[in-house]
Amino acid sequence: MKNKTLTLITILLLPITTLLPILKTEAVVPESAKVTDIIGRNTMTLRRKSGQIGPVSLQSVMRLWDKLILNPDNNNPKLFTKLEFYDRQNKPLNLKLLAGIENNLRTNYYLPCHVDSPDSFIISWENPKTRKLGCRKGIKVKSGETVTSRHNSAEMIASINLLIAQQKIYQWRYCSVVDETGKGWLGLKSTRSNPCTQPLKQCEEEGQGTCTELTTDDWNTDDLNMVASIECDNNQEFFTRGTGEDIKEKAEKLWKDAVNNGSVFCGFHVFSEDEIVVTPNPVNDPVMVQVGEADSCLTFQVSSGEVTLNSYQDPQGFTLPKGNLYNYCLDNKPNTLSSFDPTDESIATQIFKARERGYQLCNELQESGGQEGSKRTIQLTANQGVLTLDYQMYQVPDTVILSYEGKELVRQENVSGSDSISIPFEGKSGQVTVEIIGNQDISTTKWDYRLQCPQ
Repeated sequence: MKNKTLTLITILLLPITTLLPILKTEAVVPESAKVTDIIGRNTMTLRRKSGQIGPVSLQSVMRLWDKLILNPDNNNPKLFTKLEFYDRQNKPLNLKLLAGIENNLRTNYYLPCHVDSPDSFIISWENPKTRKLGCRKGIKVKSGETVTSRHNSAEMIASINLLIAQQKIYQWRYCSVVDETGKGWLGLKSTRSNPCTQPLKQCEEEGQGTCTELTTDDWNTDDLNMVASIECDNNQEFFTRGTGEDIKEKAEKLWKDAVNNGSVFCGFHVFSEDEIVVTPNPVNDPVMVQVGEADSCLTFQVSSGEVTLNSYQDPQGFTLPKGNLYNYCLDNKPNTLSSFDPTDESIATQIFKARERGYQLCNELQESGGQEGSKRTIQLTANQGVLTLDYQMYQVPDTVILSYEGKELVRQENVSGSDSISIPFEGKSGQVTVEIIGNQDISTTKWDYRLQCPQ
């Protein structure tokens, strides 16, 4: 594991800004995310910043501080949805995400850059070297497990007694903003208002060129173990520890230290002991990492490129390269690091890549046609279960063939009318092939079919 350079206080003869050329940052906080694919039974809801809750469909658009909720369904637990991210000009930010339910666990995504209770997530930065990169300063991943605090009872009682005597603030929001030279401003708000408003105003009044939000998120004041972290260009990092109550003052001082040190293009985060910040490293290959949770451990599996992981246990962070799997465990369980074969793709990875490979998705009306017939590869949500093929051949008979891993599971020759065929299957692949051989003697033949996602 490769450690990044950690800087607490650095003394330089010249500020960094005098050594660097004027640069325009494009590492922006996404303003919106669009739902581009849904595979499986749609049980999702979208909670708006206003508190309004509604359904989710293809082309639904999330806005800043909206929450996408994937609700488990015992009858059909597999569900995946793909998101693409955009800036305020509605231009793509080279960031895509697949949120999924594979283990019947509720999971959430908060816009702009926050994964909560990850059953299954794929995070992909398509061009990590570009400065126009959504969530470039990291996506925060929070465990859905309840963490046993490492503070002792006396510390907790003292903290509670202190809070009784004052008005309770339950949450702080933060935002870091930079201008084109990399000079930065930090905003902190204890209300549900936008923490970026004030630092953007300061940047516009005092800075040079375009002002850009690098990070924005929140933390809860009832968390007892917190880290405030500042990650800047040129591998400069600053961090401090505290509680959810006192980390604000410590973070403000830390930000002043970074500014006085001449650090530029700094992104700010606060995270607790059950959270990790995942940041793409600027390598030549696209960055793809699968995030999940099992047995009180957050899991990070890099199938392309490399990422940096910053946590309460390791706030300075370390590099996780392609082919490595890291388990970040809670409640004093040991963390583990192992290797895997990136070519052995998970179902989630196969779903993420299905469209670019030209595959259809199960549960869609895959195709309709006539005498020319068709042969399609269809992406599934699992590699075992029961497949159900619904077809309509109308009056003129045609032939339908369903194949999996090179073997025919169904072959119905010269059939007309409608039918629904169910058959169990099990293997390694997440795709099946459906072939329709149109009637060559009657040109008016027509047909359509739909392959349901596995049960």
